[in-house]
Amino acid sequence: MAKTPKPFHELPLKRQQEFYKAWVRERGCRWCGSARRVAAVPIHASHHHESTEGPHGLGLKTSDYRTIGLCEPCHYLFHITGRLITRAGLILTADETRNFLQRAVIDNLVEFLETILNPEVF
Repeated sequence: MAKTPKPFHELPLKRQQEFYKAWVRERGCRWCGSARRVAAVPIHASHHHESTEGPHGLGLKTSDYRTIGLCEPCHYLFHITGRLITRAGLILTADETRNFLQRAVIDNLVEFLETILNPEVF
C-alpha cells in the first residue's frame, strides 16, 4: 500500500540554514535597533525564544528559522539576566521578554518570505 504524502505544512524544515542566519544578521538587532552596517558591534543570529517547540536542551539545536538578530550588548545582557533590558534600564518581565522574542521570530519569517517571494528580487 502506497504511503500518502504529508501535507506541506507538516514537512520538517531543514534545521541549519546559513543563508537565513546571514539574512537575520543583516537585519540588525531586533531589540535595540542597532544596524550591523552602522555599528562596530557584531549582530548574532540567536536562538533565544524560550521555545517549548522542537528540540531544545543540552546538545540539541532548534531550527535556524527560530532565530532573531541581537547585537552583542543585548545578547550578553540576555544571557546574564534571561530578560531584555531597555535603554532606560527597565527590565522586561519574563512574559514580556518571551512575547517580544516570539513576535520577533514571526516578524523575521514574514519579512524573509516577503523578500524571497518578491519577483523584483529575482
